[in-house]
Amino acid sequence: MLGIDAKETVEFSSTKDTGDIKTIFTLGSLTNRDKLKIFGGSMNEKGKFDVTKFQDKILDILKVGVKRIKNLGGKDYDGITEEVLEFIPFNVLMELFHKVMEQNFLGEQEAKN
Repeated sequence: MLGIDAKETVEFSSTKDTGDIKTIFTLGSLTNRDKLKIFGGSMNEKGKFDVTKFQDKILDILKVGVKRIKNLGGKDYDGITEEVLEFIPFNVLMELFHKVMEQNFLGEQEAKN
């Protein structure tokens, strides 16, 4: 899990990438400030995440969590911008979202340890 070092990154290639030269996404930590900004207002009255409110935050999470992209259409980018967003297939965006969430939040088993 990321988060011990705010500068720690992980390189990730989509399982859907079938090209000879893979696109590499560098994923980083969400700071507590990022989490507060992104997730503020996403909880219901019982303190649980409201999925309908949370869905609106996916792009914000990707913009903060994806630090760099190498070899997307033969070019490199610093993170996900509005321009880059349209070059990435939707199923890959969802895969990236899940990976960023996985890397930044403890699972039940990790929390127990």
